[in-house]
Amino acid sequence: MKEKNTFDEIEKIIENAERIQIEHDRLQVRVLELEKGIDNIYKSKSWKITKPIRGITNISKKIKGSNHDKESN
Repeated sequence: MKEKNTFDEIEKIIENAERIQIEHDRLQVRVLELEKGIDNIYKSKSWKITKPIRGITNISKKIKGSNHDKESN
């Protein structure tokens, strides 16, 4: 009887591992889809056109951040 329980447990572990593998594969496909979407954004004209604006925004955030640090001292 104990042997049957052991085999049942092994079957459950194998089934669980198969479900995990299927989910892993599904998530890998999703990651590739999202990476492709991000890549498309970076290659888009609008991303390239707005690069200077993002640069100015980043600089202003750094300036504001350093001013905030000085005020807190």
